[in-house]
Amino acid sequence: MAEVRNEPTTRDLVSQLTRDMGDLVRQEVDLAKTETSEKLTQLVMGLVLLLVGLLTAFAALIILLDAGVYALAEVLPAWASAVIVGGLVAAIGLFIAMRGIRNMKSGASLPSRTLASFDRNRAMVKERLQ
Repeated sequence: MAEVRNEPTTRDLVSQLTRDMGDLVRQEVDLAKTETSEKLTQLVMGLVLLLVGLLTAFAALIILLDAGVYALAEVLPAWASAVIVGGLVAAIGLFIAMRGIRNMKSGASLPSRTLASFDRNRAMVKERLQ
């Protein structure tokens, strides 16, 4: 009597591999979308902080230079008053802008989780094909 094997055929294996690859690609795309969305949100928040910082610094520069120069001009020469007030306002604006830049740098990297997952999956497929 002939022995019946329950092992999958080559066709079954190729079919399963094709389905698995399709699922894997869909999962990778979903992960990339999620991670990119997170990174984009961080980048937008950094840009907003940078813009607010720069606009605040600009408004402060105009107002404080005018008022500060007038106030200090009572005890110092006008040019010295302008230098002191302008330097202080510029330092504040620089601090806010640097904070926005730092926030943007932390969110602007490559989608590392997606790349790591892709590398793991590529290695797994390569291993199965050998």
